[in-house]
Amino acid sequence: MGAVFVRKVRQVDIYFRHPCKDLAVSDEALRIRLEEDKSVLTYKGPRVPSKVKVRKELSVNVSDAHKLISILSRMGFAEEVKIVKDREEYALGEIKLCLDTVENLGNFVEIEFPFDNEEELTKLSRRLGLKDVIKKTYVELLKESKI
Repeated sequence: MGAVFVRKVRQVDIYFRHPCKDLAVSDEALRIRLEEDKSVLTYKGPRVPSKVKVRKELSVNVSDAHKLISILSRMGFAEEVKIVKDREEYALGEIKLCLDTVENLGNFVEIEFPFDNEEELTKLSRRLGLKDVIKKTYVELLKESKI
């Protein structure tokens, strides 16, 4: 299909529990992503009603993730879930294709569009031979697998 290999990376995503509200109920998330050469703090807003998973995210690079984790801990945030995955990223124009191998979950294809177009996503999913669209997050899937 002409996708271009971008990189292979191990990502460790640490999701935090808020001290005063249940982020699962408000459908929000606070995550620190650790990679070999960088760390990023991300707030994920509630999902927008859609056939696919759409949500607003705000991210900021972090120069000292361990210090930030310490600050969050002192403020009452606690580590809730850690997701470890090996990711291969490919670019197909403006579309980012990620082949994820997630510890304790399995293999997934994540498609990131820079625009909200369910029809194009459906077409691309069919071209890739994907049968199911999973709207759940890795955190939700991991929690379900432990039940």
